[in-house]
Amino acid sequence: MIPDSPKPSSSIEAQIVDLQSKLAFQEDTVQALNEIVGEQQQDILKLQSQMGRLIEELRVVLEDLEGAEITTAIERPPHY
Repeated sequence: MIPDSPKPSSSIEAQIVDLQSKLAFQEDTVQALNEIVGEQQQDILKLQSQMGRLIEELRVVLEDLEGAEITTAIERPPHY
């Protein structure tokens, strides 16, 4: 008698089921990564906006400093 060996069709069916499971897992992973990338893009846009505001504030401060007289000498406080 020939030992029981898996039928070729059942082996192929098992492979198909395995591939379908892997594909479903990959689709879930891709969707999760897509959501993360979307959140990161929103964070980047917020940071770029904040950086733009900070640069503008720095320009204003630097413009104000150009017109002001600034002494670099260390002055003694008035109580000395």
